[in-house]
Formats: sequence, C-alpha cells, structure tokens
Amino acid sequence: MNLDDGAFFGIRAAVVDLFDLKAQELSDDAATAILPWSERFLNAAGTVSGPAIVALLDFTLAAAARAHDPLHWRVATLDLSTKFLRPARSTLLAECRCDYRGGRTCFASGVVYDSDGAKVAIANGVFMLTQT
Repeated sequence: MNLDDGAFFGIRAAVVDLFDLKAQELSDDAATAILPWSERFLNAAGTVSGPAIVALLDFTLAAAARAHDPLHWRVATLDLSTKFLRPARSTLLAECRCDYRGGRTCFASGVVYDSDGAKVAIANGVFMLTQT
C-alpha cells in the first residue's frame, strides 16, 4: 500500500484532511500515524485540544482494526474510551494495535506520544468491520 497517495491507510475522509493526519506504518494488527503540531489544533490553554487527539486515536485505532485487509474493509466505531494523561505541545504519534478480531467485531488499543516520547493519552475502542 502506498502511504504517500493522500489516503489514510486506503481511505479518504474529509476529517483526516481537516486534522492533517499522516499515515506512517501498517502491519497485520497495528497502525501508526502522526498529528502534526499546528496552532489550529490548540485549545485556550495553548495545548493540543482533546478533539484533535481523539481524531488521531479514532482513525489510527480503526486502521489497526482493519489492518489485516485494509483495502477490503471499513470500520464503524462502536465505542471509544480515551484517557488524557498530560498536556501536549508538539507533534503527536499514535501507536495502535488490534487486540482481538472476532467475526465483524474488533477490539483495539492505542497510545499517543509527544515528540519527547512521553505518553499523552491512551485509548480503547470497539469497531465493527464492514466490507467495501
């Protein structure tokens, strides 16, 4: 799969462009992506906003859930739980993995790191696979 084709692990979505999410790596059960730092994503405190971090996690967790065959599956987020650990003031990296795939339901977990390697947020999600 060409990660430089403008798609996010095989899909195109306006919200990916809105947050400028960048696909990095995809394996059978994992995905990594970047949220580049931008003033557009800052909250009133001058840190990266929660919605920007959740968007990074939702799309990267979903990519991990369909990583086994990303061009033939889409997912719908059924549940997403995010814990914010510390404020973020830099480009962010999400590392997500699919922990379980059973039938059409997938469970995934992920961590967001800042540019110093500190954990910023953790998340767990449940996703439903749908064929394209």
